[in-house]
Amino acid sequence: LVAIAALVGCSKSDDNGGGISISEGTYPKKVVNKFGSGSLISETTYNLQGGKILSSSYTSYGLGGSVESKILRSISYEGDYPKEVTYTKSRSNGEKENFTETHSFVDGKLKTTTRKYGTAHRPTTTTYSYHSDGKLAKVLVESPGNLGLPNGQTEEITLVTETDYTHTGNVISAAEKKYTKDAQGNKRDGDTSLTI
Repeated sequence: LVAIAALVGCSKSDDNGGGISISEGTYPKKVVNKFGSGSLISETTYNLQGGKILSSSYTSYGLGGSVESKILRSISYEGDYPKEVTYTKSRSNGEKENFTETHSFVDGKLKTTTRKYGTAHRPTTTTYSYHSDGKLAKVLVESPGNLGLPNGQTEEITLVTETDYTHTGNVISAAEKKYTKDAQGNKRDGDTSLTI
């Protein structure tokens, strides 16, 4: 959510190496969503300094106005590009979840995002590639998973989603394939495809 919102509210800055910066006064410091009755749905507060979002907090509320969950985000930068985002999510029932996203950029374009949850030993990796004209060509998402075996044991697998993009004028088409890979990286049967 932060990344999408930042891209909408940001501009490319030629003054500092072509990075992304937010002009003062063009990005909200607080966003509040309410039900028709006026009671709160959610509230997001952003901490902006020097043209960058340094942190944000998101709170969701139940129908009675009680807090259901909170998400705190802390963002570090490499130059003008976001390098690492740390998330801490807590629910009213005491559950907590932490994860970190690490981003890498090549020639001003997002190349990879790696998301690691708490103590998990395998991250989710998203790789982006581009056509020669700079438009998005492919997004490859590889997530860790486990497959239950008939003997009651589990096998580590990788869940893969490949999305290929074609651009024709103002129309963008996406073709998505989903499949799994075993621990050795061998593709398994079970392709599913969807074209939008």
